[in-house]
Order: sequence, then C-alpha cells, then structure tokens
Amino acid sequence: MPVDPALAHSLLVERIRSTDVARLHHAAGDIVQVHTIASIMEGRYDGEVTVGELRGKGSWGIGTLQGLDGEVVVVDGEIWNIGPDGVAHVPADDTLVPFAVLVEMDDPITFELEGPLPRESFEAEVHTRLPDPDGCWAVRAVGHFRTTRFRSVARQHPPYRPLAEVLRTDQVFLEGADLEATVVGFCFPDWAAGVELPGFHLHMLTADHATGGHVHDFDATHLDVTISRCRSMHLELAPGTEDLAADPSAFVADA
Repeated sequence: MPVDPALAHSLLVERIRSTDVARLHHAAGDIVQVHTIASIMEGRYDGEVTVGELRGKGSWGIGTLQGLDGEVVVVDGEIWNIGPDGVAHVPADDTLVPFAVLVEMDDPITFELEGPLPRESFEAEVHTRLPDPDGCWAVRAVGHFRTTRFRSVARQHPPYRPLAEVLRTDQVFLEGADLEATVVGFCFPDWAAGVELPGFHLHMLTADHATGGHVHDFDATHLDVTISRCRSMHLELAPGTEDLAADPSAFVADA
C-alpha cells in the first residue's frame, strides 16, 4: 500500500509493533493508530492490540472492534462501542481492536457554530477554520443535535468480505432527535488516503452514553468545536501490510 510522500512533510510516522502499544510513551498531539483504513477496506478485521492496551493512549478517538463489531468512539478517555442495536457499552479490556485512531489534543483551537447546521455545512465551516487545510486535524464538537443519523455494523466472521460488500448488507442506520452529544473524529487531507480516510471521519456518543455510531448526517442547533493539529503518528500495522511505502525509511521509523 503506497503512501504519498507528502505525509512526511506534515506527519512524522513511526511504525510500531503490537507488543509496543501498551508501553508506548507519546505526547499530546501524537496519534496512536491500530492498522490503516486500507486494511479495514480490504477486509482485515482481526486485531492484535486489545482495548486495555489502548486505554490511556488518547482521550479522543474512533475505531471498531474485532470482526468489525460495531463503532468505537473514545470520549474523555473512555472507550465505548455501539453495535447494530444502537446501545453503547464499554468493551472488555481483552477485546481485540483491528482499527483505531486515538489522540490527546494539543494546543487546541476552540470556536462556536450556530445552527441550523447539517453535517455538510459543519464540515465546510470547520474546514475554513483550519490554519493549514493540508495538515492532519483532530476534531471534537459538543452540543445539541435536532436530528441525527448514524450507523453501526454487525460483527463479521471469517472468511471476511471487503468493507464495501459488508456495508451493502450488514450496516444498520439509527436515527435520533433532540440529542445532547459529542462528535469525535479527524480531518485528513487527500494525500493521507490509505492510512486514513480523506476528509472528515466522525463518530458520535450521546451525553448520557446511551447510543451513537458512525456519523452519517445531522442537523445541529449549537456546537462548541475544538480542533487540534496532529503532528506525529505511532502506527501499528496489520500482519502482511508492512510494505507501507516503497521506501518506508524515507519517512517511517521502526520502533
């Protein structure tokens, strides 16, 4: 999976092993990531890192669990998972994680947005406020959502199918009204494709920790927004995907 060399200019990437995650020392602004979005899209839904090993690696984040089992959202350092029944729960520490992106925000920038604010308008407003649109940014938005539409996915079993096939048959859309909630995610530039999902990738958790999921759309009335630049990444790769780039030594350091 080749990665655009522009990654080197905006994000210092360190490739780590699954055994390194638990003892990893990292700073605010460092992304701790399990596998790549390309791995998930290809149908690699088995993890080597556990929920317990990810605790303390970032107060905000997104992901999924073993077998593509639901949608993970990390809020205030707690890891939550929402399955296709729409019920949020804290997974057991020994649960494996095939994909996750966590960060501790550094030097945050805050602002308020007033609605009516559908997701498309929210993303456009946030994008105009990014000091460097070609950088990698963590995003958090807290507030009132008049309507929401988010999704989750039913757990898969081997042999795994690619994500696009799974979404055609096994994704479940959930809707809510008048929710107080937190939206967490990231905004990555196009050149990060493969490692990340270009553009915005957002998950939601309601303030009562009852429900949430992968954000599909919403209409917000008021949002307190925080953005924070991510400058480094500690990336644990799935077995068989170690060829991160044709010349990974150019911008990827082995731990």
